[in-house]
Order: sequence, then structure tokens, then C-alpha cells
Amino acid sequence: YVLQNCVQTNEKVFELEFMLPKGTIMSYQAGQFVFIRFLVSDVPDESHPFSISSAPTQGGSIKVLIKNCGDYTSTMKLLKKGDIATLEGPYGNFADERIANANTPLVMLAGGIGITPILSILRSQMVTQPTRRIVLVWALSQKNDLLMIDELQNMQQANPNFSYHITLSSEQVEDFDYGRISQDYLQRIKVNTLYSEADFYICGPPPMMSVVKSIILDNQVKPENIHVEEFSF
Repeated sequence: YVLQNCVQTNEKVFELEFMLPKGTIMSYQAGQFVFIRFLVSDVPDESHPFSISSAPTQGGSIKVLIKNCGDYTSTMKLLKKGDIATLEGPYGNFADERIANANTPLVMLAGGIGITPILSILRSQMVTQPTRRIVLVWALSQKNDLLMIDELQNMQQANPNFSYHITLSSEQVEDFDYGRISQDYLQRIKVNTLYSEADFYICGPPPMMSVVKSIILDNQVKPENIHVEEFSF
């Protein structure tokens, strides 16, 4: 694969877009991940897993979001258009194809860069199920961690049954909620009205995923309706 674009979406996150010089890109499902290894690049020759942020419906490229949070990911600033990489995969079963094609509500619970596979699912659903009831709850540390907010606003305008709620845990900012995802918070934004019928997708730092999963299990959500992306961040 050839790196077509590398865009810095906020202070710490890069969006990479890969294309094949010839042939068709791999077939994948929304919510899956790939192992990326750069062969011709200033980035180290190592293989690392990253969630796909694009949707299968978006055509001839594959996009990933990568957060600068370690030795390897800090080298993303060295990437250049035209760098060559192998993409191995896809892997993962975060999104169930049967649920993807159903018309029951979806509740997406993301923490930080855990928005990546959820964004892939959202992008896919906006094409395949453009009027589906979907609620996104996204927990971030601070406003500077935001990305793709314009796209979320466009999704809300396109689908009146889509809503999103962003809560910040480290600073209070006008027009944003404050605090972590809690039972009281989910009740305040009326997610509790969907416990009996929705499928829940959770992705984020392990402590966040553990707390959120416990909350919804305590509210009698069936375990088979809870989908967790387990790989660590």
C-alpha cells in the first residue's frame, strides 16, 4: 500500500490514508483492524495494529487514526506521501454483520482514540442504515482531544435519529458535558431508555471499558448485546 495522505487532526492524532497502486484494496468490515508495517519510510520497520477508521462503503482507500502516545507512534510526524507499507488483515469481530444489518438502536460508547473503530461503524451505518437510531457517547480528557467534530455534526444533520454526547473529564468547557461516563450521566442523556432494546459497542482505555460494561450489565442489558473491543491502548 502507498500512503496517499497523512493529516494531523489534532495535537496528537494523525489520519493516514492508504491506497494500492493497482488492484483492489482488501475486503473488510466496519470496526476491524490491520497490522501496519512501513517498508519504505523514515518510520521504524515494525508491525503494529491499528483500527480502521474508514468504512467499506467509502471506496478505494483505507484510513486509520493513530494517536501519538509512545515511542513508535511518536514517529508518525516523519511520514510522507508516497511512503510504502504492508497492511496485514483485516482482523477482529467488533461489529457483528447481523447487527449491522438490523434496525434496532445502537449505543456507541467511546473513550479517547477508542472512537476509531466506532467511527468506522458510524460511517458505514450512515450509508447502509441512514435513518437508524444511534447514540454516540464520547468521553475525552479535554477539548483539544476532539477530532472529526464537523463530521459528527454532518451525520446529525443527515440522520435526525443520530445524536452524540461529548463529556470532558479534565476541564469544564461551555457547550460540553463535564465528567466521566457514569450511571447518572447515561440516565441524564436518556441512554437508560435503550437498555432493553439496543446493542452497545464499547471501545476505549481498559479502565473505562470495564466501568461502562459494568454499568450497563447492572441495568440488565443482555451480555450478547454488549460488544467490547478488547485490545489495549
